[in-house]
Order: sequence, then C-alpha cells, then structure tokens
Amino acid sequence: MRRWLLVAVLVLTASGLQAQTKPLNETDPINNGMGIYGGTFTLGWEFQCNAANVQVTQLGVCCPNAGSATASLWDTTATSTPIATAALNVASRTWTWGAITPVTLVNGRRYRIAVTASGYYFGHSPPAVWRPTGTIQYTSLCEQYGTTVQYPGTVNSTVNNAGCADI
Repeated sequence: MRRWLLVAVLVLTASGLQAQTKPLNETDPINNGMGIYGGTFTLGWEFQCNAANVQVTQLGVCCPNAGSATASLWDTTATSTPIATAALNVASRTWTWGAITPVTLVNGRRYRIAVTASGYYFGHSPPAVWRPTGTIQYTSLCEQYGTTVQYPGTVNSTVNNAGCADI
C-alpha cells in the first residue's frame, strides 16, 4: 500500500479570532520523520469545519522539490470544480502561500485541501499536530493520480499517513 504525506495547508480566520494560528508552525516535514518521493499527484487531506464564519484567505504548500505547484480547496458536496486555487512557485522544503478570494466555510461541512506538484512527502506515524482537531478537524487523507489539478477523490484513512495542516 502506498503511503504518502502531502503537505498542503490552508490559513483560516474565524470571527472572534484575533490572529491566525498555525499549529504546525510551518514545520519542516523532514525534521518530523518524513521521506521524499517522486511523481506528480494531487494529494491532500479532508477536514470538517466545526464553527460558523470561518474564512479561508490563503492556501499554502510545502513541497520537496522547487518549481510550480497548485493548491486547491474543494467542497465535498460539489466536486467538479475547486472553490479556490492558488498557483505557486515554490522553493524546496519551504512553506509558500498564495492569497485567494476569501471563502467562507459552512459549519459541519467537509472540505478537501490538496496540492498538485512533482514530488511528495511520505511518512509513518507523523506527529499528532498534523491531524488537527477543533474548529478544523482532520478526517482523512485523499489523493488522485494524474498530472493535472483534480478532485482528490480517493480516501486513505490509514493512521500511518497524515495530511499536513497549518491553520
């Protein structure tokens, strides 16, 4: 079974929050036991929004290889088109962010954040912080093979893998 770790993130603001929080603190996946693998895929993670008035204002990624990457945010109830994308020029192992037109998430709804890029991170037992709970709650990994941005429809809920969130 293929085990991988995507590093895709989203930045969120919610009414009542004074500052953006980043539970990963833009953590380097290599320093958390992740390995680097090749290939171009759309890889990400699914989460549930557990609060009202949460706005996504940026999408970001940390990729093992320098070059172009596209971060995409998907509503699981409408999978034909992402609700936001950010085309990014990334440096190797560096968090890169792109501003988007703000998207307000629906309380109780599930979304998927993903990155399409060449190269990905893989790991067994990533830190628990990479599976957030609370306002944004990690539910599973998701993936789609191919070289274009597409809905990451395959769910992989194994505990040996985790999406990487920075919210």
